[in-house]
Amino acid sequence: LSNIDEQLREIEELLNRGVSGKLRLQLEGEYRKLQAMKEKMDKAVSEIDEIKRELLELTANFAPDLDLRKDSVFPYDSEHEPLSENYFRAITDIFFGEPSSHIEFSEGRISPEGVILKVPVSSDFEAFRIMNNMFMVIQEAAKKQLGLDNLMDRCWERIRSMEYAFIAFNILVEYRSLTLEEIQRICDIQDREYKKLVSQAYNEQLRRELEEMIRDKCPMIKKEGNNYVITDFGLWTWKMCSAEDEKLRAEEEKEEQVVIRSLLKRAFELRKKKR
Repeated sequence: LSNIDEQLREIEELLNRGVSGKLRLQLEGEYRKLQAMKEKMDKAVSEIDEIKRELLELTANFAPDLDLRKDSVFPYDSEHEPLSENYFRAITDIFFGEPSSHIEFSEGRISPEGVILKVPVSSDFEAFRIMNNMFMVIQEAAKKQLGLDNLMDRCWERIRSMEYAFIAFNILVEYRSLTLEEIQRICDIQDREYKKLVSQAYNEQLRRELEEMIRDKCPMIKKEGNNYVITDFGLWTWKMCSAEDEKLRAEEEKEEQVVIRSLLKRAFELRKKKR
């Protein structure tokens, strides 16, 4: 689409400059052809966007009809239609740009076969906790994609405001599970000069902010023994929010380049007139 838009702009500029003769007729014909192609593509994109929106609206209330647990599996209720592989491929493509036949979590998987627990559970209550966490993450991701109020944006904004916890959080994205000492060691390598000046205060603030993150209602970081571990909610939030930040930065840089090119073009035209 961007290529068609660029071609339309170029042809329009030539026509506005007063090009005439057979070339003008050719350009006008090409312009009409590209315009029709653009309208057709715009309509197709609009239809796809509408389908995506409907799928996300359903997913924002994700709660499949399930049967009772059989060992490590909650199969779909036989009286209702199960979620198809096409659904999972579509929704994972919307979320991450990578279609998958299932949705993977650290403690479970949701697939066309049902909800599958990947860790042993001692009671149905523990199984329900795992399932509730998975459903919550999916629902909040869908709300975010729809532009609705969601926990991911709120938690991302909160952790971005906590300098030390945010550094540790990004480290845990890569390593998944580390002790406080291991996090401190990596922070020391990354910011040795600053750390040298305020070592004790740095470590204390890091520990305090991590403990604060653990107490959140929907924690992005949890503690298992002596290790700080990134949660599924934390990992999904990082994937979706950091990608959005990068996209915004890229768009800002692109806008700056367009402005610069426009100014240079204008300056060149003014210089030609003076001559």
